[in-house]
Formats: sequence, C-alpha cells, structure tokens
Amino acid sequence: MAAAASRLSIRGGNLALVVTRPLSEILAEEQSMLRSTLVAAALAILVAVALAALLARSISQPLARMTAAVSPGAGGPAIRLPVESSGEVGVLARAFQRFFDQERLFRAIAENVGDAIMTINDRAQIETANAAAEQMHGYGPGQLIGLPLNALSGEPEGRQSGDLIAAYALRPSPRPGEQGAHESLNKRRDGTVFPIEMIVSHTVVNGRLLFIAAMRDITRRKLAEAERLDSERSFTTIFETSPALIAITTVNDNRYQEVNRSYLQTIGLQRDQVIGRTSAEIGR
Repeated sequence: MAAAASRLSIRGGNLALVVTRPLSEILAEEQSMLRSTLVAAALAILVAVALAALLARSISQPLARMTAAVSPGAGGPAIRLPVESSGEVGVLARAFQRFFDQERLFRAIAENVGDAIMTINDRAQIETANAAAEQMHGYGPGQLIGLPLNALSGEPEGRQSGDLIAAYALRPSPRPGEQGAHESLNKRRDGTVFPIEMIVSHTVVNGRLLFIAAMRDITRRKLAEAERLDSERSFTTIFETSPALIAITTVNDNRYQEVNRSYLQTIGLQRDQVIGRTSAEIGR
C-alpha cells in the first residue's frame, strides 16, 4: 500500500488526513503514461522520417533526371527535365532546358546545312564534324573525329589547313580566315582531290582554343569557270583570226569596244588608236 498525507488546521488544532492507494495502481498509471509518451515519440519519429523521405525524393529525383540528361551517352530518347519543379531545382531545370533547346537547334542547323562544318582543337585535330563534312570527304558517321585536319588536305606540306591552324595556335597572328573565304584543295578518303572554299574562325570554350571550319565543295563552280574561260578563248581565237572585218561598238554613240586584226589592217590604225573612239573621231 502507498499513502499520501496532508495536514488540516481546525481551531488551532491539527488534523492529519491520510489517503491510501494500492502501489499497483500508481505503478500502472506511470506505466500507462510512459507507454503514451513512447507511442507519441515513435509517431513523431515516423512522421519525421516520412517527411524527410518525401523531401529527399522531391529533390533527388529531379536532380537524377538532370544528371541523366547531361551524362555522356545520353543521346538516346529525350529525357524530360523537371521544369515543373518549384524552388531552386525548378529554376536550375528550366535553365538546363533552355540550354538543351538551344543546343539542339544549333545541332539541327549544323546537320542540315549543305556546307561541311567541323570544330578543330589547337593541335589541328577534328573534334566534331557534321554529316555534310563526312559525306563530302567519303567518311562514315563519327569516322572523322580525332583525325588530323591535314588528313583531308590535298595541298603540299606547309600550305595545308592543319599547318595554318597549328601555327596560329602557337602565334595567333594573323588569324586563319580573317581575310574571308579562301580556296584550297581537299582530299577524299579514296584519294580524290577536289577544290573547296573554306572559312576558318576561332573561339575559346572553357579556356580551350577551338577553330570552326566551314567548307564548301566548289568543283561545279570550277568546272563552270573553266568552261567559261574555254568559251572566251574560243571566241577570241575566232574573233582575231577571222578574215572578216569585225568591230564591236556601243549602241548609244557607236564607240568602238573591240575590233579584230583584219579590221585594223584594213583601216591602217593600231588598236589603241581605235578603242573608245567613234568612226568620226578616227576619220572613218
């Protein structure tokens, strides 16, 4: 038995009030309170763990998706970034999405233009090449990567594009392509040499010097120019050797633009005495 006592004062006298309870009841109450406290603590711990798991999941899953999107070899199906997330994760995801959208746009442009486009490092090695560059030089997808640029050149040593780029990397003056497009000779995988027009510019990415080369096959243009020159030479030969008197004059004032040899022999004058003058001015 357990007892609890208290004192009362009545008209100057003292009385003692003693209440007794079984010890088992008191211990039972204490045990009940202890169990309630333990249950409440366990529930609080479970709630805290659940909230922590939800919070970790809300952060880790978006970050995992972004990590997968930027990992090497993520060129398969498009990975959806968590742009709908709130807070800093959402801000970061939306920034990544804008970057990827722009990068896909630039890649689509590079892959669909007719010109060959390559990026080259400061050792004159090819780092990227679009489909047009591969087709122009007779290589399959990815086969140009890592090749020295000189492997595609049909020029003699010292005049090859790779030599010019390597020289600029060591001493950046003058910049390749700074005078605009220039013509050169390139070589296909089968050894065929063909003329190209090339523009080379440079940029710095993460502290690395990179060159961007845009090339165009100008074989057709060169053939057309050769045909035009042949035609002009044929016309000149016929014009000069014809026994007929031939003169070309302007429509407005009949000034001589060209005369053939027979015409000059007939009028007895030299060519510089006739060209630019009229018949009246030369007395004919």
